[in-house]
Amino acid sequence: MTKERQKYMEQVSELLRQGKSRKEIGDIVKRDKAWMSRLIKEMRTEMPELLEGTAEAPKEQEKAPEAPEKELFTEPSNKPIQATKEKKHTETQMLSFRANTGDILRWKAYAQAKGMTATELYSAAINDYLTDNPLLNETEAKLYDLLILRYQQDN
Repeated sequence: MTKERQKYMEQVSELLRQGKSRKEIGDIVKRDKAWMSRLIKEMRTEMPELLEGTAEAPKEQEKAPEAPEKELFTEPSNKPIQATKEKKHTETQMLSFRANTGDILRWKAYAQAKGMTATELYSAAINDYLTDNPLLNETEAKLYDLLILRYQQDN
C-alpha cells in the first residue's frame, strides 16, 4: 500500500468519524463513488481499526443458531412399519396431441378427482381403447405387428 493511499484512508476515516457521508467525502477528496467504495472495502480488510466507531465499521457476523444434536439411538416406537410402494422405472416418451379445451379440462378434473396424474389417465384410456377396439382386419393386424417390431428395434 502506498503512502498516498494510506493518507487517503486516514483522511476518509477522520471524515467518517465526523459523520460525513460517502458522497460528501468523495466531494472533499475529489474522487468518485466507485473509488470510495473500493477504498472503504480495502480499509475493512487491510486496516479495520481506521473504521472503528464509524458507520462503515466491519460488522460482527452473526452466528446462526446451532441445531440441536440429534440422538443417535432412539427408543423403538410401537407404530407398525409400512412398506413403501416402489414405482417401476420404465422408459417414457412424450406424446402430444391437440384436443378441445373443454375436453382437456374435463380429463384433468377427472384425473385429479381419482387421485391420478393426467399422464396416468391418458395412458390408461389409450390402453383401454386398444383393448376394447381390436384391429378390424388381417391386413391391419399384420401392419400393426410389423410396426411394433420396427419401433422395438429402433429403441
